[in-house]
Amino acid sequence: QKLVQIMEAQAQATTHWSTHQLAMSSAPAPTLNEELLGRCLSWLTLTSLPGCGCASRHWTREVRNGFARQLSWKHANYSCQALQLGQADTGKESSGSQDAKVQIRRTSGHIKALGGGRFVILAVSHIHGGSVKTFIVDGNTGSKDEQCAVEQSSPRHRRCAMLCGSDVGGVVGHSDDGAIVFFPAVNCVAEPTAGKVFEVPSVYQNVLHCGEQVFLLHRCHMWDADDVMADVLHLEAGKWLEVNIGQLLQRLRELVGNDERELSAVSATRDHFIIHITTSTGAKVAGAVRLPNAASTGILCAERPPPPPQERRWTRTGLDRSKVEVSFARRWEPGNPIATMSQPHEMPAGDCLLLYAGWESEGLLVCLLDASTGQVESQVLRWPRHPEIVRNFLDHEELAHLSFVPQGKVACGCGFPLHDLGPPPVVLWDFETGLVLSECGYLASPLRTMPPPLSSSPSSAAQGRHNDPDVQRAPGALRFQVGSRVECRTNRGWQPGQVVAIHYSEPGWPPGETAPYQIRCADGSLLFAPQDVPQLIRRHVVEGMYASSYKVQAAACADTKQLLLALFHESAPASKLYLLRRLPLESSKQH
Repeated sequence: QKLVQIMEAQAQATTHWSTHQLAMSSAPAPTLNEELLGRCLSWLTLTSLPGCGCASRHWTREVRNGFARQLSWKHANYSCQALQLGQADTGKESSGSQDAKVQIRRTSGHIKALGGGRFVILAVSHIHGGSVKTFIVDGNTGSKDEQCAVEQSSPRHRRCAMLCGSDVGGVVGHSDDGAIVFFPAVNCVAEPTAGKVFEVPSVYQNVLHCGEQVFLLHRCHMWDADDVMADVLHLEAGKWLEVNIGQLLQRLRELVGNDERELSAVSATRDHFIIHITTSTGAKVAGAVRLPNAASTGILCAERPPPPPQERRWTRTGLDRSKVEVSFARRWEPGNPIATMSQPHEMPAGDCLLLYAGWESEGLLVCLLDASTGQVESQVLRWPRHPEIVRNFLDHEELAHLSFVPQGKVACGCGFPLHDLGPPPVVLWDFETGLVLSECGYLASPLRTMPPPLSSSPSSAAQGRHNDPDVQRAPGALRFQVGSRVECRTNRGWQPGQVVAIHYSEPGWPPGETAPYQIRCADGSLLFAPQDVPQLIRRHVVEGMYASSYKVQAAACADTKQLLLALFHESAPASKLYLLRRLPLESSKQH
């Protein structure tokens, strides 16, 4: 019991064990049964396990088992199975429907791992009427559970004019009369929530999924206000309450100080609402508030739905009573890894926020921000060795999708799909070291991981990437030069062009203000890129090589080591799904 208590404290402090600590603070080894000892050792990292094997023979045997559990993702072979969704699931509407078409934004679906080899999928079912279908896939059999399939529409027969899929939470709809409709995927205990559809008025500044709750920020000038109000809606219980996050904004203003706010973003984890800011001096400021559970103290929406914020009147007592405590507020000075990412991608990972930017010469910088403490774990994910995967990453200078598996601290990254909509490349990293565990390239079923290299010398593709001028550059230097062929993201999608000027400025701009590039598009029009980030400008690739209109999502089942890959069209109800199942050791040897 004492060993368990000490290990729990060490795990929370994110410190590593030493042999001396284990020997001095634990009970005698024979008093620990194998199940308890194995569970304790499973909390340790690969760098900590070797020292633990010195305690006794009993511990040595359990450390071997611990290594096997930690390395279960490494050098595994996977079979790849394409899943057929059926005509209704892919959005093939009947020819007799006369309803107006639904507009789709971002993606046409959402996937989530449930555990035990099961996955939940939400997909736009019909382009007419705006319905969403939820169904379960059993990764052990590779089949859909038709009995669990549920088709959902907007409450009170409202028609959704627009449906937005996302990497987080589920699908969000916007109705004709201005309501926001939520189609959540799972609840806090990883159970599918098919049939649980809620709506709120479309009068909020930001709408964010926070686990099984939704955070609804009221419209306001929050950087100038003392009180910043928001609603928290519990999707499972159907309850809501008001919160005041003014204390968080006050703390952040103090940390920003005399700097200017260049970029600011809001995000959410399972239990927290987060704001992070990049200042004019290159510092990063971030803070979070823990959201109260509306299921226990909230008001039932069925009895009294949340009124529009502009119709509410608050007293000073009510504003003070609704204040929520700040979990953390911190500032990282220039040079800190998290401060080097000015416009990172964001992905919730439990109650942490995963931040990552584009590829650099050493690899991909990733920061894991703990929303409850403000502690940051930084790691550089190494380049893979497969030359085709390297080329995919180089062509886009970023990942199509990155997720984090807390059980085992594994990062799962996906490349961009090719025009044939086959399975995109997948790479698994050990987050503790940044080393590649497995690589899955463009291969037919079974999808094979790349074998470990025969020597320590890098492959030709690895050597080539360090000589690439777009990857090897000084910090702060531009990625492209005049004459570089690029692609720019516009309101018409990605458009090819050529850089005609760098550090571009227009008459009337403030002195010293410039844009990184001016680009001449293929149709002769001129535009400028406001920032030098892969989300806005990237290198030109062979036309038609990639399916740029499809977005990639990945869901990893930690206990069965299965992966579900989804390719969702960003503006049409079309999708492709691939199930990657880990082959038994005997099958791996045969292959």
